[in-house]
Amino acid sequence: MNETRKKIIINELVYWKKNRLLPEHYCDYLLALYDGGEQAEEKRTHPIKDMLPAFFALFCLLLTLYVNYFTKLGFNLQMLLTIFLLFLPAVFLKKGNKQGLYFQSAMACTALIFLLLTERAADAVLPPSSNILYVLLLIHCAIWFFTGRKLNMSFFVYGSVFGALTSAFFYFFK
Repeated sequence: MNETRKKIIINELVYWKKNRLLPEHYCDYLLALYDGGEQAEEKRTHPIKDMLPAFFALFCLLLTLYVNYFTKLGFNLQMLLTIFLLFLPAVFLKKGNKQGLYFQSAMACTALIFLLLTERAADAVLPPSSNILYVLLLIHCAIWFFTGRKLNMSFFVYGSVFGALTSAFFYFFK
């Protein structure tokens, strides 16, 4: 077979495998068949590049906890920094790989930063014995539930159900 024709077929098979147009084992078989037994080097992303969004989001979460609970900054500055730390990993997540453990970890950290932001804002604005905080927690649980269903992240779904049940328990038995 002509070399250019082989390269075209191999490139198409790599494209099909990457975009999951065929099952992976079919593509591997066909690639081995057209390569003559030589495994073609696949372009793989560097593992550090895949981990970066998760570590960055975890760093933002820890920095948010530090800013809100261990510093004596003013409330406005704390909220401004928390909002900034909320959007940093969100922008980072938009550019990263949308599947895998690291993406899910970064999503969880971003959701927790948003929960902390909402809790701190509600705690400052609302009276201490207000039941609005329970409503806000239930809204967060609903957001987590729909995010988990849409992105097929089961821990978001389970976390939302657990959070809603826990909030309801503490609301009725306080």
